[in-house]
Amino acid sequence: MSIFCFISIVTTLHYVMRAMLRRASADMCMRYSLHVRINVPAMRRMLKHHTLFSEEADTDVEGNNMYKVAWEEPGDKYGGSPLKIEISVDQGHARLCTLNLKYNRRDGKLSVPEVQHRFLTGLVEAGVIADVAELGDLIRPPEMAAPDRQAEADMHQRKKDKIKKMRSAATTRNNVKMTERVIRKSESMQNSCNK
Repeated sequence: MSIFCFISIVTTLHYVMRAMLRRASADMCMRYSLHVRINVPAMRRMLKHHTLFSEEADTDVEGNNMYKVAWEEPGDKYGGSPLKIEISVDQGHARLCTLNLKYNRRDGKLSVPEVQHRFLTGLVEAGVIADVAELGDLIRPPEMAAPDRQAEADMHQRKKDKIKKMRSAATTRNNVKMTERVIRKSESMQNSCNK
């Protein structure tokens, strides 16, 4: 009887541990140190529409007024899995300092770039981010239509051709200069020998 209990306990523990590991390995944690300018009133308006898990305000000796807040976005906006967000804002300087996103990719269908793009685009649309250019490559530009892509590719090719042509001309100029130097040296050597 004790062997049967031992086997059942070990088997149960095995399956529970496998389930916990599978669940833990599915979580993606994305941490960003941004320091981008924000519109604090727009951020407050946006946060009024969310149920906040935690809210914390600190003021240090230098007068920095830090505000930390955490909430969860619904799963239907993020491919089936809710997105847990934690941000740290310097309210005195109106800067979004840090951003932590946690997403379960096993329950959801989105990749890291898609989650990041959707969340940051939502901040931009809500007017929280003051200057989108400060985000750099974190937000992907919208897809261009085929003719626009072709026009951009053609322009890029023309630029490459122009650079190649300029390099070729520079090489030709350098070769001519070097030939002129050799001719001058040989002439000066002949003149010195004739004297």
